[in-house]
Amino acid sequence: MASTKQITGYKWNNEAASRSGQQAARVHFGIPVSPDAVTREWIQPVHNVGPSGDFWYWEGDLSPVFGNPTTFNIDIDDVI
Repeated sequence: MASTKQITGYKWNNEAASRSGQQAARVHFGIPVSPDAVTREWIQPVHNVGPSGDFWYWEGDLSPVFGNPTTFNIDIDDVI
């Protein structure tokens, strides 16, 4: 059974848009800093599928990259 959780962050309508968001964060933070650097991504969007919709999201605040975050619901699995 799934329930919803309200989060603040960023939402993309499809995987391609979320990958563009990843690229924007990479450019902003200048990563990777070298070909052998460990850090490859600053954000890792998550795919939401359920009553709240089918979209990709990232929870957090990256105002310099994406502008002000918004508040929205995501679907989570209940653990019994």
